[in-house]
Amino acid sequence: MNQEKTGAFIAQLRKESNMTQVQLADELGVTNKAISKWENGKSLPDVQLFQPICKLFHISVNELLAGEHIQQEEIQYKTEHMLLEYVLLTKNIWKLSLISFLLIGIGSLICFLPFMVNRTDTVIRIFGCSIGAIIILFGVYMKFIVKIYVNTNRVYNYMNEKFGHMKLFISGIIMELVSINMFSFMSLGYEGKGVNAILGTIAFVLCFVGTNLIIMACNIKNNRNAK
Repeated sequence: MNQEKTGAFIAQLRKESNMTQVQLADELGVTNKAISKWENGKSLPDVQLFQPICKLFHISVNELLAGEHIQQEEIQYKTEHMLLEYVLLTKNIWKLSLISFLLIGIGSLICFLPFMVNRTDTVIRIFGCSIGAIIILFGVYMKFIVKIYVNTNRVYNYMNEKFGHMKLFISGIIMELVSINMFSFMSLGYEGKGVNAILGTIAFVLCFVGTNLIIMACNIKNNRNAK
């Protein structure tokens, strides 16, 4: 699926129908800003809008996804081609998502591992936090690479419907703050190694989950802005 080609095709169909972006937006129940983003190739229509768009312009879903008018004999070939392309893209998305989760987890562990040892030198702690932060940022960057596919992700849609991006964002911030306070308490050395190990594990999990909740909230916000 070529995002820019599909957007240009929507613009062509709109002009052929003598419609403005505002009129098309009213027909589909979206903003004219969303129409502009589609036509400029910056985003794609939501999956739920495929049928209304096709019905409005008297085209098939295959033609919409292909970004051009196609003959009947080409439909089967293009359908199989797009299906194969979708499968390959889905596999790549899952790989990137898995790698990003691992990077965020490893980075968080590297950040806080020095604080779990009472006698760790301050320089080592700072160095560990710096390296861990770089790894986390790289993992976050990979998460945003696949944000364009959030529209078809059931988990994101469910979380968006039930909670909304602000609640997820606030929950993530709270988890991050709690984990930081727990690690700060551990660094004081008031408790034994066993207790510190338990606190460190809990803090690490809170930090990991909190970071991903913040990323999820940002993705949902971007998804809403694209509509």
